[in-house]
Parts: sequence; C-alpha cells; structure tokens
Amino acid sequence: MKISVLHAYSDSNKGDLAIVLATVKALKSNAPHVQIYLHSVYAASDPNFSFHHRHIAGHVDEVCSHSIPSPYIDDAAHSALRNVLAAARLLRDSGKHYLNLILGPTKFLRNRSNELIQQSDLVLLKGGQYIYSDQGGLRGVLYLWRVLSSIHQSAQQGKRVVIMGQSLGPLPDGLPGRMVAKALRKCELVVVRERLSLELAQRLMHGNTASKLVLAPDFAFLIEPREPANYSEKFAFLDDGDWIGVTVVNWYFPGSPDVAAARRNYETQIIEACVQLHRAHGFRVALFPQVTVRHHGESDLDLLKRISDALEARDVPVRTVVDDLAPEQLSYLYGRCRVLIGTRLHSCILAAVASCPVVAIRYQGFKTEGVMAELGMSEHVLDISHLEASDLTSKVTELAESRTDVKRKIDDRVAQMRKDLSDLVGDVLSEDAA
Repeated sequence: MKISVLHAYSDSNKGDLAIVLATVKALKSNAPHVQIYLHSVYAASDPNFSFHHRHIAGHVDEVCSHSIPSPYIDDAAHSALRNVLAAARLLRDSGKHYLNLILGPTKFLRNRSNELIQQSDLVLLKGGQYIYSDQGGLRGVLYLWRVLSSIHQSAQQGKRVVIMGQSLGPLPDGLPGRMVAKALRKCELVVVRERLSLELAQRLMHGNTASKLVLAPDFAFLIEPREPANYSEKFAFLDDGDWIGVTVVNWYFPGSPDVAAARRNYETQIIEACVQLHRAHGFRVALFPQVTVRHHGESDLDLLKRISDALEARDVPVRTVVDDLAPEQLSYLYGRCRVLIGTRLHSCILAAVASCPVVAIRYQGFKTEGVMAELGMSEHVLDISHLEASDLTSKVTELAESRTDVKRKIDDRVAQMRKDLSDLVGDVLSEDAA
C-alpha cells in the first residue's frame, strides 16, 4: 500500500511534528509494509527545506514539495516586495502544476508531488488547522485555493481522499465557505477533532454529507513521553522545586484595532501571572519554545526572551529550554511541571499525555476550546484577546492544588482517545484493503 500524506509543515513546529509523527507511526502499526510519501508545504527551493524535515524524514519513504507549495521561501518579515515576489512564484508554480497534469511529466514540467499522488492508493490530509481564511480579501482566497487544490486533484484522479484531525475555520461568509464545502464533498472521510468544527462542516455542507463526517481526537494524543538522553545533564533542574511550564505564540491578532497593544497585553499578563504565582506559592517558571520556525520574521523564542528578561528583572527563577527536542521528549519535560500554561495547543496536548494539568490560552478558531472540552477541562481555557493575570493565576493555583485528581481524569480521557484513534486508523486502512 502507498499513502501520500499532505500538508506537512516544519519540524520546528513541535505540534505539527507530533501530528505527522503520530500519524505515520499509527499507519505503520496497522500496515507494517506501507510506503508513506510526505508532501511538504515548503518549496524545494527553500534553503531550509531539509532542515524543516530533519526529524520526520527518517520515518517516511520520501519527502517532496507540494505540487503548489507555499510561495514564501524565506522567514523574513512581510513586506510589499516580498508579497509581490510570492505572488509571482505562486503564478509560476500553479501554471507548471496544471501543465504537468495536462501534458504529463517533461524535463521542464516534472512535478514529484503529482507523480507520488498518482502512485498512491490513499491520500491523507494530515491533521491540524490550515483550512481557514482569517485575512479576508484576495490573499485569503488564494491561500484557501492552494490548500484545497490537492483535494480536487486527488479526487479527479480517482484517489481515496481522507482529511484527518482537522479544526476548520475561521471562515468569512461567502466564497471561502463555498470553496471549503465543495472540497469537503469530494472527500471519502472528513475527520474533525472537536465538536465546533463538526458543526461548522455540517452547516457548510447543508446536511449533504456524502463525505462522511467523523469526530475524533487530535493525533498528537498518540505521542508517548520519552525521557531525553541528556536529561540529567540539561534538564534535571525540573526536579528541584515546583515549576510552572509556559508556552507562547507569536500571534498577529487579526481584527484587533491595535495589534501592538494587544501583543503587549498578552506578554504583560503572562509575566504578571508568573510573578504572582512565584510570590504566592514559590513556583519557578520554565519557558518552552514549542515553535521555533519564524513567522512574520519572529519565532516564539523572541517572545520568550522578552518574558524571561522581565521575570529575571523581578527576581522570579526562570529557565528557558532551547534544545531541538522530539515531541516525545518535550512531552516528558512538560510532565515534570506542576502545571502548564499553554498557548500553543499541542503543548497542551503533549502535557496532557504526560499527565500534566493545563491552563490553555485560546488564540485561533475552535481548536483550543474544543480539544480542552474533550479532555474535560473546558473551564480552564482563557482567551488571548481578553487575558487577565488574575484569571490565569487563579486557574493555575486551582489545578496545582488538585493535581492528583486532575491527573487521574486526564489519564482516563487520554487512554480512551488513544483507543479511538487506533480504531480510526484501522478502519481507514481496512476500507482500503477491502
């Protein structure tokens, strides 16, 4: 059996890596001789292409660039010139893609992604949240068109198309919703990871669910924590005292009337909460860069550096983990914390599989509140745009004081999620075998 897995992002995004790694391992567990082709959103011309897939490359048979990859081939901040160059690359790549489909491969039109999809028995769109349009206008429509084009291509070639573990939206009214609805109808199976996305998909399709809609957990719940080999050398500080873990997001606050002020407030409230927690309970702070790939010229590390400097200036013990860890190793470290304050959704998931209670900060769409609800922790979600240090402090304190009971509840939910995911993958592959 040959399977194409689409829309792989960067291994520097540990959440995305966790999804892909868990998906690949689940496929191999159910079909040991399967061949897996990973299609990256990055262009092969991106100077960091190999680095983006440094961890996952050893787990799949081939990594190639998407048939129409991201037109941005660097990590610089957005500018008018950068956008013009990206538009030119998008026009070039889409033209070559469609000529390749019409004329077949030639010396100048070879498209490895198209070839591998043609060879595949099954096309999977990996889990995550990338079917959305939060910018509006032409740019938002072009992004959606690029993301959804592989569904139309695969279906036209008669391939089984399955979307795995998606959070859908946000989607403005009008064309974006119609584009997504049309693509969903061409899929054999659409798996969403929380109820709000399920309801959105049902509304978009007006009850016409020719493609089957299924609710299932995020694939990262299959990750098993693993102690880093250099734990005693690099991370033993987590055994000394009680630590609060923190992950952040370099967020651009779409729709905010004052983006700079919104970002400052987000940073300030996290800093103030950490100061209050240290003064009230003696908690120390461990900062984790869940994502180090740059977006709009910055990564989570830039934000963590500012938070670390502010905490040190106020005499709060703080450490920043900067090692390039696998998701299993990162999960193990989260498990050493008393509580995790997680903005990055998959830091919350990786903490949960390591039995660590989580206060989640929601920043985009339905994904955070939906996943936390499935964990039975919907009361411990705060919104990034209305974050208050006092709320954060009280929720962390509550979880820290009831950690044993919360841990038991999390462990029960995670065990059931793993079983559900294993059954889902088995069902998908058994249908292919049939």
